[in-house]
Amino acid sequence: MDSTACGTYNASLGVLAAAPPFGDGIYLTSIVQGCVLTKSSAVYGDASWKLTDQLDLDTGVRWKRR
Repeated sequence: MDSTACGTYNASLGVLAAAPPFGDGIYLTSIVQGCVLTKSSAVYGDASWKLTDQLDLDTGVRWKRR
């Protein structure tokens, strides 16, 4: 994958006050603009085995590089 996403978004800067058990906390946010560039590679493999008439075993593995 080789992609770019650009735009304006609401970024969370942190929590100004902790949220009580049954209420909202005070969160600090800011409207920001920017781009995110993403490059990654991945390989996936899977296999299935029929163990009995009612039981199958499915397994998979995934490797990724960022």
